[in-house]
Amino acid sequence: MRITFFSNFLNAHQLPLAKEFDAMDDVDYTFVSLLATGGMVGRVSLDDDYAFVVKEYQDGAHAALAMRHAVEDDIVVFGDMAGKEQYVRARAKMGKPFFRYAERLLKRGDWWRFVPPKVYRTWNRFGRYKLDEMRVLCASAYTARDLGLFGFPVSKCLKWGYFPQVQATDDVPDSKTPLPRYKALCSAQRLIPWKRVDLQIHALQRVLSAGVNVKLSIAGDGPERDRLEALACELGVADNVEFLGELSHGDTLALMRESGVFLATSDRNEGWGATVNEAMSMGCCVVASEEMGSVPYLIKDGENGFVFTGSDVEGLACRVVGVLNDGELARRVGAAAEETTNGPWCAREAALRFKRLSEDVVVKGFDVALEEGAFARGPLSASI
Repeated sequence: MRITFFSNFLNAHQLPLAKEFDAMDDVDYTFVSLLATGGMVGRVSLDDDYAFVVKEYQDGAHAALAMRHAVEDDIVVFGDMAGKEQYVRARAKMGKPFFRYAERLLKRGDWWRFVPPKVYRTWNRFGRYKLDEMRVLCASAYTARDLGLFGFPVSKCLKWGYFPQVQATDDVPDSKTPLPRYKALCSAQRLIPWKRVDLQIHALQRVLSAGVNVKLSIAGDGPERDRLEALACELGVADNVEFLGELSHGDTLALMRESGVFLATSDRNEGWGATVNEAMSMGCCVVASEEMGSVPYLIKDGENGFVFTGSDVEGLACRVVGVLNDGELARRVGAAAEETTNGPWCAREAALRFKRLSEDVVVKGFDVALEEGAFARGPLSASI
């Protein structure tokens, strides 16, 4: 079975799944990277670190090899194509099965679907292939909905996502926080407006006013930091907020583990939200915004996490108070969260599911393969 993923470049979010495919004895896996990132701010490429990467951008020979993968391999997945749609069109002309991979399309708002350039780009990536042997891998719970607003059949959309694996062998430093687990709050994100860290600080004020003494540790840095520090002072909660700045991955995982309660407050601009996976993998009780792309897929409210709607500060604070006042509930929810991200939503399970579906699709075609082998929940189940 030859499986190839096309995307702009190999990054840390894609790596766990790529490594799972590469480790399979019966899969010949290739990742085609389309974009040279040298000198680009904020783009950390892993193209040079793995032998399964084809660097299409290097020269004509690599581009020709990329085209052979596009038209000859058993299954091809096309992600962010950096404008190089010729590979998708060539695959479609062959009549062979393929997938497109996408986060939500309407991050700016539903009104964006009426903007002509957006309409054309969406048609070019999805609409023109709706009668072809293509299915969409939705890396957001809102991708299928957004595509439906453009007239694309949501029946051709499958749940997918990012799978940032946290193994038991990961180097997670020992806890240094004196507060008991599930009695401290933490978050980890860039400090930019759409992460809505101000909601966390406003909610903290309400939690403290309810008589629950707790500390909020905020990992990450960014242009919002000064404003957020001033807000904490203005609300009188500065003594209960700690701004940690940028942390290493290991230190971030340690913060999650030692705190036990993780806040994820991003708005609809958060296509997925990999820190939700990571916090759940550490057994955290996650309280998250339903607007984040990962949340409706990963969290069942009250079972393996808690969900608040919109920018509802009261709802966020209420859920936090409930968790902090009921340690047994928090432990039960945290354990269920860990089972979720180490079970159906782990990289290995996603890779195994994808390989199994791919084998069926090559023999039977999408309609039959999905009807006979549909997954009840988790990756590759229906995204409707």
